[in-house]
Amino acid sequence: MTKLATLESIPVRKIWKNEAKDFTPWLAEAENASLLFEEIGITAENIKTEEGAGRYFVDITAEESQTEKNIIVENQLERTDHDHLGKLLTYASSFDACIIIWVVRDITEEHRKAIEWFNDHMDDEIAFFLVKVEVYRIGDSEPAPKFNVVVEPNSWSKIVKRRETTKTETTTTKLNHQRFWEGLKEFAANSDTNLKIRHKPKPQSWYDISIGYGGVLLRLDISAKDERITTGIYIVDNQELYNRLSQKKDLFQETVKCEIEWLPLENKQTSRIRCTLSGDPHDEDHQKEYFGWLLKRSGEFADAFKEST
Repeated sequence: MTKLATLESIPVRKIWKNEAKDFTPWLAEAENASLLFEEIGITAENIKTEEGAGRYFVDITAEESQTEKNIIVENQLERTDHDHLGKLLTYASSFDACIIIWVVRDITEEHRKAIEWFNDHMDDEIAFFLVKVEVYRIGDSEPAPKFNVVVEPNSWSKIVKRRETTKTETTTTKLNHQRFWEGLKEFAANSDTNLKIRHKPKPQSWYDISIGYGGVLLRLDISAKDERITTGIYIVDNQELYNRLSQKKDLFQETVKCEIEWLPLENKQTSRIRCTLSGDPHDEDHQKEYFGWLLKRSGEFADAFKEST
């Protein structure tokens, strides 16, 4: 007879000892996030960790690739509780999220019913998912994660199928993003700017510019849906640097001619210092105005950073 191996369940805390420091950074990596999103039936991009939501920080935010609708992911490597449920709703409202995912170790019956109730009483554009994360191993194999969707909207399969019809529209949105960055690059080539806008624009909602400091860059973001254009300093895994810069807020505010938003993400992967301009980036009649604003503000952020380090 054929000998079969035994499928062994491994406690998730044995793999990820700390939810914030171990599990969230792991899940935020594109190849790992895709395991979760594929199980739900979506693809996502622009994945970020610990985005600010008032006094709190969302574990993971992303954009659905086809529709650019906002996604939030709240992680809890414990049994579901009221505290995390409340945070989930707070984050959903703060980020105007359409896809809300709660990843947990164990699920109580009352919280399962709560998520089902939300789905039953929400518009089809709002989808709540309750997902259980598990880890398995066969024999001496490497541990393998498994995401099991416990609760999803009753009509989710129909929604996914309907969204497939928006692919052409989504492709147009992505191409508009790419054209915007190409326009910015051309505008910069004919402008008096010290910014080094070199890499080829991609069909995505953000564009990064190096300022010659490891783990730090200028990140430019656009959103036609929210009608905003954003630029600022993006710091990867260096809270100490962010703390030093935050001690010089007056210098930044004096140098950068716009209202600055400071996003201190303590003990997390990224921190941001940014400002925002209201406007539809795909409005071609005003794009040169937006290009000029982005170059000027980005240059000011770069100057403020250099003066502060």
